[in-house]
Amino acid sequence: MYLAILGYLLLVLLIVLLLKSKATPMVLFILLPIGIALLAGFSPATINEYAKAGVSTTTSNAILFCFSILFFNMMNDVGVFDPIINFIVKRFGKNVVGICIAAVLVAIVGHLDGSSSTTLLITIPFFAPIFKKMRINPCLLVLLCGVALGVMNLTPWAGAVARVSVVTGVESTYLWRRLMPMQGVGLIAGVVIAIIYGKREVRLGAGLKGDETLDLNASEKKPLDWKYFVNLALTIGTIIILSIGSFTAYVVFMAATGLAAIINYPGQKVQTKIINKFAPAAFFITATMLASGVFVGILGQGEPSILTEMSEVLLNLLPAAMARHLHLIMGLLSAPLGLVFGGDAYLYGVLPLCIQVGSQYGISAESMGLAMVIGKNVAMIGSPVFASTYMAIGLADVELKDYLKFAFVPLWMTSIIMVFSGVLLGIIGF
Repeated sequence: MYLAILGYLLLVLLIVLLLKSKATPMVLFILLPIGIALLAGFSPATINEYAKAGVSTTTSNAILFCFSILFFNMMNDVGVFDPIINFIVKRFGKNVVGICIAAVLVAIVGHLDGSSSTTLLITIPFFAPIFKKMRINPCLLVLLCGVALGVMNLTPWAGAVARVSVVTGVESTYLWRRLMPMQGVGLIAGVVIAIIYGKREVRLGAGLKGDETLDLNASEKKPLDWKYFVNLALTIGTIIILSIGSFTAYVVFMAATGLAAIINYPGQKVQTKIINKFAPAAFFITATMLASGVFVGILGQGEPSILTEMSEVLLNLLPAAMARHLHLIMGLLSAPLGLVFGGDAYLYGVLPLCIQVGSQYGISAESMGLAMVIGKNVAMIGSPVFASTYMAIGLADVELKDYLKFAFVPLWMTSIIMVFSGVLLGIIGF
């Protein structure tokens, strides 16, 4: 019981400190579990052993993060996605519904790098003036970006799936292949939202009036030389190889990053300069991923482990009828829970506990992880503890309360539809 109390204390402290922005996740993932372990009476040797075991499970994902961020930032830097974005926007012209669909598609393309900030910086500054001139509610722009970003963020080089991989012990590219059909459903849902809400905006008076014209201000055209097509082929080839699963994901990105550097930045000085340019983002996420191993290791190692003791307490409180469908319940509630907890506290704190409880009723860690990550991801733009939320509403010039009032229902409905699609397709066990 003492270990369970300490475990729940750890979880509460993690959530509260993250919500209050008292420290970065990296710092909390190291200091909190070590402090709890000392209170539990673990020896330094035991703490070392548990932390080492935990970190060993995060190493491959940390390497994946490091090189995938470098690769996609390089591709974005050389303008691989610019012609695609310009084509999409020009194709839809000044039709309100078309512009809304274009915003979704551009956000989808923009999030191939797995970076929320990049996606928002590509999409919102471009579309915000268009939405304003066409009298479209700017909350809709944030919603469309949020849905596209949340669904696309289920790739193995994005944060959520990597976190689930660490907790479940299931390889991230395998999880992605399982998630692909649900991603497809989510992307279709994003387009449907664009159509439904775009038509609603038209009914509310959106659109150009009389002889008003719209200057799309598409980014300046650059000549498409041989290097562009080589980079495009490299990007597509990387994604195809990842989806096939013939090579370990981080090996693919290590090779792709090396090729990208040679093709676009010849010479040691230029390569060093571009790597230094993108290194801060790569380092922070990689360091956080490694630090999470300390958290997972200390909670999950030992006999009995802290996590086991926590699950025993929860099992005694939950009715059996509810517990055997815990993954579905958590999946359906994952959007509102994700808004409250954010990614790290939810996936590193709540998910392991749910896996432990669910295992007593035959629920696999994979099913629990897949069900819980979907809604959390879809609703991440809107979470008060997610930094990119403030970037999104700031760029679009909307208030958080207005955005949540506007977007909460469609975000939650999208996550529910994705969870149910996973059940119907047999991806998430019933």
